[in-house]
Amino acid sequence: MILSTVLALVLYGGPFAAIPTCLLVFLISFRLWAFTIKPILNPNEPKELPYWIPSHALEFVKNGDGVITRAQKYFKNQREPFALTVGGQKLYFVSSPDDTVALYRNSATLSVDKVVYDVTNIFGVSKASCDKFYEAPESRDADLAAQAIDMNNADLKPLAHLNMIFWKEQLVPGPRYNEMLAKVSASISSQVHKLSGRYTRSTEKDGSKIVSLLELTREVLIDAVLRAFFGDSLMELNPNVIDDSMQFDKESWKLWYKVAGARSMLQAKQRLLETTQTWLSLPEERREGACDLVKRLIVTERAVHFPEKDIAEMMSIVIFATNTNTYKAAFWALAHLVEDPQLLQRLRSGEVAAAAKLDESEYLQFLADSCPLLTSLFAESLRVYTNSHSKMIPVNARVMVPYRQMHMHDVVWGDSQVFDAERFERNPKMLSSTSLRPFGGGHTYCPGRFLAKAEVLILITRLLSLYDIEKIDDKGFPQADLGTPVAGLMGPLDGEDVLLKLTPRLHS
Repeated sequence: MILSTVLALVLYGGPFAAIPTCLLVFLISFRLWAFTIKPILNPNEPKELPYWIPSHALEFVKNGDGVITRAQKYFKNQREPFALTVGGQKLYFVSSPDDTVALYRNSATLSVDKVVYDVTNIFGVSKASCDKFYEAPESRDADLAAQAIDMNNADLKPLAHLNMIFWKEQLVPGPRYNEMLAKVSASISSQVHKLSGRYTRSTEKDGSKIVSLLELTREVLIDAVLRAFFGDSLMELNPNVIDDSMQFDKESWKLWYKVAGARSMLQAKQRLLETTQTWLSLPEERREGACDLVKRLIVTERAVHFPEKDIAEMMSIVIFATNTNTYKAAFWALAHLVEDPQLLQRLRSGEVAAAAKLDESEYLQFLADSCPLLTSLFAESLRVYTNSHSKMIPVNARVMVPYRQMHMHDVVWGDSQVFDAERFERNPKMLSSTSLRPFGGGHTYCPGRFLAKAEVLILITRLLSLYDIEKIDDKGFPQADLGTPVAGLMGPLDGEDVLLKLTPRLHS
C-alpha cells in the first residue's frame, strides 16, 4: 500500500510532489533499514522501538513512563533489553531482574564516576573543580584533602571517592548516623506535637486541626533533615529555603534535560546557591550544628582549592539530594493509610502502641528492626510510586534501569497495580527481591535508605500515637504525576492533596 502510494506520487504527482515524495521515500527507507534490516543483521543487539519523527525525545520528556510501557508492550512484555533514541542519543533500557543484577555486578564496565561528574558539572560546579574532584593524589604528601581531615587514604583515592566514604559513614548505621537520627527524630517529634506550620489550615474549638497532608509531610521532614545536616543557621538565614528547594525539585528535570527558558527553575536554583554561599561565609562557630559529612565536604574541598562558589553549589546538591523523595514516600503511605481505617487501627493498636512505650534509643531501634507492617507500608509506597526515570547507569552505552516497570511486573508481584500495605508483611523475602529497586543497587545503592525509612516511620508513629486522623475532603484518591521525568519518587499532580483532621487523643 505504501509502496504503491510512493510510485503514484513519483509518476503522476508532478514537480511540486518531488520534495514530499523524496521525504517520504527517505523516511520509509530509514524505517525499513533501522527497524527491520539492521536488527536482522545484528541479532544480539537490543531492539529499538520504531519511530517516524526524529527520535522519542518529546514524548519521553512529556511522559517517559508511557513511552517505556508502550515499548514493553511492543516487544510483547518479554522483559528483554530495548533501546530508545532520545535527543540524538540511544538509551538502552534494562527491566528484567536478572539483567539488572548482572549490570550492577559488572564492575569491569560499570562506572558511576562519569554520571556523577556530568551531574555535578551540569548543576553548576566548574569543570576545573570537577576535574580536581576526580584527580587522584600522586603521593601522601600531595594528598591535601586527606591531610585536612587527618584521614588515612592509603590507596590515594581521589576526593570524589572519599566523598562516597563520607556519605556512607554519615548515613549507614553507626555513630555518625545514630547522632543524626536522634536529631531528626527529636525535630519530627517536636513539630508533630506543635502542628504549627503553614500546613495548618484551621484550628477547631476542640483543639483539632485541619492540615494539608502534602505540606505537612514536606515541611516537617525537610525541616528536620536540613537542621540535622546544616544546623539551625541555614533555616535562620533563609526561612524560605524549603520553598526554594521544592520549586527547584519540581522543575529540576529541565536542568538535566537542558530545557531552554526554564526561568522559574533557574531562579529557585539561584536562591539556593545564594543561601549556601551566605551560609558558607558565616564564622565557623555559627555553622557548628552541621553534621560531620557537611563539615568534611567543606574542609576537603577548600583543601584542594575549590572556589567558594563551587563549594556552595556542592552544598546545594546536598540539599537537593537529601530532600527530594522522602516526603513523597510519607505522603503516599499516609494517604493510603487514611483510606483504610482497619489498617490504621491495626497499626495504632500494634506497632505504634508498642513503640510509644519505649525510650528514645529503644524506640528508634524498634522502628528499624521490629515493625513488619510499617516496613511493608513504606516498601509498598516505594514499589508503587517509584518513577521510571530513577537511575541512569553509564557502561559502554547509556543504560537506564526503569524501576517502575520492574515494580509493576505482574509475573513477580501478581496484582502489581494494587496498593497492598500488607504485601511485604506477608512475604518479607520480597523486601530483598531483585525486582524491588527503589534505592538502586551496586555502586549506585543509595546510602540514605536507612534515614529515609526512619523518617517516614517516625512521622507515622508520632502522628498515630498523638492524634485521631480523619480525611475530611470528599475528593478521590490523589493522582500520581506520571508525566514529569523526576528521579526517584513521583509526587501527586498539582492540586492533588489530602486534607486531614487531626484531633488530639485523650491519653496524649
